[in-house]
Amino acid sequence: MSLFESVGGFISNLGKPSSFRKGDSFEKYVEDYHFPKHLYDIVHKTHNYTQNKDRYVESSLQPDFRFRDKLTGREFYLECKYRGGFNGGSLDWCNDEQLIRYKKYDKECPVFLIIGLGGVADVCDHVLFFKLSHLPYKSIFQSVFSKYEVPVDSFIPSRLLWSDFNFKK
Repeated sequence: MSLFESVGGFISNLGKPSSFRKGDSFEKYVEDYHFPKHLYDIVHKTHNYTQNKDRYVESSLQPDFRFRDKLTGREFYLECKYRGGFNGGSLDWCNDEQLIRYKKYDKECPVFLIIGLGGVADVCDHVLFFKLSHLPYKSIFQSVFSKYEVPVDSFIPSRLLWSDFNFKK
């Protein structure tokens, strides 16, 4: 990365809340490592904090990404969440309104959730991957953590998306 890019990145983050900076970093990490361009096309990506601060774009209510699997041609949504850790044995990944909205999108096109946990947003200690249909609640209990963990540094294979996965039982 050049000095110009570093300074530009610093300036673009001025005034941006920490939670948005972490979210942006995690989304970039997910895009680059878990859904790389040689395997997945980006059909839609929600607008960033700066765009929405000036004039909110309604499509930002959609999950963070809509990808197309190059192997199958099938499209899916992906919601990305970064969390520092569990709180009392559970992790809230969304609020009630978001869960209702994501379930509405899931009826149109499959929605998946990827959660970065621990470490920092672009170098997570753990990554969890779920089909929204397997998440009836806005909280995830630590007891199911290991069943949905994927490697932190590798792509999500197409076969995992379209199988009825439950990982390790």
